[in-house]
Amino acid sequence: WKQNGTLIQLANNNKYSFITDGVLQIHNIHHKDGGQYDCDATANYSTLGTQTKTTTYMLTVYSLPSVNLTVMADRTVRRMCGTITSRTWCAINHNVSSITIQCDVDGSQPVLVQVLHNASILFTQNVTGDQQSVQHSIAVPSSGIYQCLASNPYGSKQTSLYVVVAD
Repeated sequence: WKQNGTLIQLANNNKYSFITDGVLQIHNIHHKDGGQYDCDATANYSTLGTQTKTTTYMLTVYSLPSVNLTVMADRTVRRMCGTITSRTWCAINHNVSSITIQCDVDGSQPVLVQVLHNASILFTQNVTGDQQSVQHSIAVPSSGIYQCLASNPYGSKQTSLYVVVAD
């Protein structure tokens, strides 16, 4: 078996396995598993010699987006983050001049990404191709809930982070 022209290695591989009659099974399927799959079957005949037949399958995988949110401050500024009762938070020193909100997304594209602060949209961008990350800088950060919302035709996911600008 080959995926997009690359031989699939089965040794020590939890992603792929064979079932009976050479059927390829893909585990924990992800949208990046889509593409062209070629099955090469080879037979040795005493009168005809070796013959190979290739069968090609196209696999398209559709998936909900996944999203991760990170707040970055100037490297010289102390930042402390943690999780309390299932809410993720970051405390940032009040001397920081700006923060950057980074949303890392994955899923079937295009993915529409929105960055929000206290439910107000700060920024919207479509993610296509190899782009996996969206960043938005905020000049004067304020405390509140920052969210990253990612949506595509198959659904949406959001994640949030409570930021405290503290003394």
